[in-house]
Amino acid sequence: MGDLIKEAGIRCDKCGSRFLPHLKKTEVGEWEITTFACPFCHKGYLVSITDRELRKEIQRYSRLSDENKIHRLSLERQEEMQKLKASNMARSRELKEKYRKEARDGEEKENDGSPGDEYLSAGS
Repeated sequence: MGDLIKEAGIRCDKCGSRFLPHLKKTEVGEWEITTFACPFCHKGYLVSITDRELRKEIQRYSRLSDENKIHRLSLERQEEMQKLKASNMARSRELKEKYRKEARDGEEKENDGSPGDEYLSAGS
Protein backbone atom coordinates (compact mmCIF):
# COMPACT_ATOMS: atom_id res chain seq x y z
CA MET A 1 0.00 0.00 0.00
CA GLY A 2 1.27 3.48 -0.79
CA ASP A 3 2.95 5.59 1.86
CA LEU A 4 0.32 8.33 1.48
CA ILE A 5 -2.48 5.88 2.29
CA LYS A 6 -0.52 4.59 5.30
CA GLU A 7 -0.09 8.15 6.61
CA ALA A 8 -3.47 9.71 5.83
CA GLY A 9 -5.78 6.78 5.27
CA ILE A 10 -8.64 6.96 2.81
CA ARG A 11 -12.08 8.50 2.93
CA CYS A 12 -15.18 6.39 2.36
CA ASP A 13 -17.27 7.46 -0.64
CA LYS A 14 -20.48 6.55 1.18
CA CYS A 15 -20.17 7.81 4.76
CA GLY A 16 -17.11 10.10 4.53
CA SER A 17 -15.22 8.39 7.37
CA ARG A 18 -11.43 8.27 7.17
CA PHE A 19 -9.72 4.94 7.86
CA LEU A 20 -6.75 2.74 7.00
CA PRO A 21 -7.94 -0.07 4.73
CA HIS A 22 -7.36 -3.68 5.73
CA LEU A 23 -6.96 -5.67 2.53
CA LYS A 24 -8.68 -9.02 2.19
CA LYS A 25 -7.63 -11.52 -0.48
CA THR A 26 -10.10 -14.14 -1.65
CA GLU A 27 -9.57 -16.87 -4.20
CA VAL A 28 -12.44 -17.76 -6.50
CA GLY A 29 -11.35 -20.40 -8.99
CA GLU A 30 -8.21 -19.02 -10.62
CA TRP A 31 -9.11 -15.43 -9.66
CA GLU A 32 -7.46 -13.69 -6.72
CA ILE A 33 -9.70 -10.84 -5.57
CA THR A 34 -8.39 -8.10 -3.26
CA THR A 35 -10.96 -5.96 -1.47
CA PHE A 36 -11.47 -3.84 1.63
CA ALA A 37 -14.51 -2.40 3.36
CA CYS A 38 -15.23 0.73 5.34
CA PRO A 39 -15.25 -0.31 9.02
CA PHE A 40 -18.01 2.23 9.74
CA CYS A 41 -20.66 1.71 7.03
CA HIS A 42 -19.24 -1.51 5.50
CA LYS A 43 -19.19 -0.21 1.91
CA GLY A 44 -17.02 -2.61 -0.09
CA TYR A 45 -14.23 -1.62 -2.48
CA LEU A 46 -12.68 -3.81 -5.17
CA VAL A 47 -8.93 -3.13 -5.27
CA SER A 48 -7.76 -5.67 -7.80
CA ILE A 49 -8.53 -8.94 -9.45
CA THR A 50 -5.96 -11.17 -11.10
CA ASP A 51 -5.86 -14.51 -12.82
CA ARG A 52 -2.87 -16.86 -13.12
CA GLU A 53 -1.66 -15.30 -16.37
CA LEU A 54 -1.84 -11.74 -15.04
CA ARG A 55 -0.01 -12.71 -11.82
CA LYS A 56 2.73 -14.29 -13.96
CA GLU A 57 3.03 -11.11 -16.06
CA ILE A 58 3.06 -8.92 -12.92
CA GLN A 59 5.98 -10.99 -11.60
CA ARG A 60 7.74 -10.57 -14.94
CA TYR A 61 7.26 -6.78 -14.73
CA SER A 62 8.53 -6.75 -11.12
CA ARG A 63 11.69 -8.61 -12.12
CA LEU A 64 12.35 -6.13 -14.94
CA SER A 65 11.67 -3.20 -12.62
CA ASP A 66 14.03 -4.57 -9.95
CA GLU A 67 16.67 -5.20 -12.58
CA ASN A 68 16.25 -1.62 -13.84
CA LYS A 69 16.79 -0.26 -10.31
CA ILE A 70 20.09 -2.14 -9.98
CA HIS A 71 21.44 -1.15 -13.38
CA ARG A 72 19.71 0.86 -16.05
CA LEU A 73 18.14 -1.38 -18.69
CA SER A 74 18.63 -0.70 -22.38
CA LEU A 75 16.03 1.55 -23.99
CA GLU A 76 14.61 -1.51 -25.74
CA ARG A 77 14.14 -3.37 -22.42
CA GLN A 78 12.68 -0.24 -20.76
CA GLU A 79 10.20 0.01 -23.63
CA GLU A 80 9.34 -3.68 -23.15
CA MET A 81 8.80 -2.99 -19.45
CA GLN A 82 6.45 -0.07 -20.17
CA LYS A 83 4.44 -2.10 -22.70
CA LEU A 84 4.17 -4.92 -20.18
CA LYS A 85 2.93 -2.50 -17.52
CA ALA A 86 0.30 -1.08 -19.90
CA SER A 87 -0.78 -4.57 -20.90
CA ASN A 88 -1.05 -5.66 -17.24
CA MET A 89 -3.14 -2.59 -16.37
CA ALA A 90 -5.46 -3.21 -19.33
CA ARG A 91 -5.88 -6.88 -18.34
CA SER A 92 -6.60 -5.83 -14.75
CA ARG A 93 -9.35 -3.44 -15.90
CA GLU A 94 -10.76 -6.18 -18.14
CA LEU A 95 -10.90 -8.66 -15.24
CA LYS A 96 -12.53 -6.09 -12.93
CA GLU A 97 -15.24 -5.38 -15.50
CA LYS A 98 -15.81 -9.10 -16.10
CA TYR A 99 -16.07 -9.68 -12.33
CA ARG A 100 -18.52 -6.78 -11.89
CA LYS A 101 -20.65 -7.99 -14.80
CA GLU A 102 -20.78 -11.53 -13.40
CA ALA A 103 -21.71 -10.12 -9.97
CA ARG A 104 -24.52 -8.01 -11.51
CA ASP A 105 -25.77 -10.96 -13.57
CA GLY A 106 -25.71 -13.14 -10.46
CA GLU A 107 -27.80 -10.59 -8.54
CA GLU A 108 -30.35 -10.43 -11.36
CA LYS A 109 -30.66 -14.23 -11.40
CA GLU A 110 -31.04 -14.32 -7.62
CA ASN A 111 -33.78 -11.66 -7.74
CA ASP A 112 -35.81 -13.21 -10.58
CA GLY A 113 -39.05 -13.31 -8.61
CA SER A 114 -38.46 -16.73 -7.12
CA PRO A 115 -39.72 -17.37 -3.59
CA GLY A 116 -37.34 -15.88 -1.07
CA ASP A 117 -36.10 -13.02 -3.28
CA GLU A 118 -37.63 -10.48 -0.92
CA TYR A 119 -35.09 -11.57 1.72
CA LEU A 120 -32.16 -11.03 -0.65
CA SER A 121 -33.09 -7.42 -1.31
CA ALA A 122 -34.27 -6.54 2.20
CA GLY A 123 -30.82 -5.41 3.35
CA SER A 124 -30.05 -3.40 0.21
